[in-house]
Amino acid sequence: MGPPRIVTSMSTAARHRLHHLHAHPHQHLPPDREPPRRTTPMTATLLRRARAVLLTLLLSAVAVLGMSTASAAPAAAGSAPTRMTSFDAELVALINRARQAKGLNPVLEAKGLVSTALGWSQKMATGQSGGQLLRNPNAWEDVARTGGASNRTMWGENIAMATSVTATPQQVFDAYMASPAHEANILSSKYKYVGTATVTGTTGIWSTTEFTDLVQSGQSVAAPTAKGSLSYRDGSKAVGAVSFEIRDAACKSKLGGWTTPSSGTVSSSAAPATYCVVTTKVPAGYKVPAQQKFVAYWGQPFTVAVPLTK
Repeated sequence: MGPPRIVTSMSTAARHRLHHLHAHPHQHLPPDREPPRRTTPMTATLLRRARAVLLTLLLSAVAVLGMSTASAAPAAAGSAPTRMTSFDAELVALINRARQAKGLNPVLEAKGLVSTALGWSQKMATGQSGGQLLRNPNAWEDVARTGGASNRTMWGENIAMATSVTATPQQVFDAYMASPAHEANILSSKYKYVGTATVTGTTGIWSTTEFTDLVQSGQSVAAPTAKGSLSYRDGSKAVGAVSFEIRDAACKSKLGGWTTPSSGTVSSSAAPATYCVVTTKVPAGYKVPAQQKFVAYWGQPFTVAVPLTK
């Protein structure tokens, strides 16, 4: 049996809502600045003022090789939707890994944006959107009033709903990236901050992600570093007293230096990036190994093993 797969396609047909993606890129300005309908690109001035209300995404898990998917259990009467905190952390990590791969800075989590996203996900999960997957029509104002982003000049929103509790952050992310409009939000160099909140509801899971270019002081949370280890081994034998440096991706600029203990392993944390391990000293009888590069990714442990030979 294989894992559930996500089936998505562009559609506006409501009757196919369980099997289709429908994305509605929308530029929105304050009421007194609403432009006429246009098919030509907006000017740079309008773009800076635009509120990029981008998309809604509907997910549906489909059986593969006869495997059925589990339906979400109805919430108890009066119970509040439960936030899936670990789901959100992984989704943000996936977003930042994609940005890292494109040479973009990470989006930092902002507490107020998380609150705004959570409020809308809860409304959808409790039927306050009419049981439909809808963009938050008041999000531009919400991120200012309660989202800690009254200074924002740009904003974007990704929304997803999965009818199966087996849906994973990776599946939601993959579906987003398969849609140009959703992907544009994720990979926009204009956005610096993010807030994601996914909750369980009576019909599955509901997820909202808010993006802005600015937030007020004290709102952002530092991006987590990648944690991992670097070890030297002679086969299965740990080798201590090995001195090495961690350098930049070009193997030129030294970022730090360490010597392995008897366990042969040094634990470390690093900002997500590409690094180079340069061994500077080995115990007698061993050959100095070649330089070795590795990549530290957002929210993902790294393990670097450097083999030694005599």
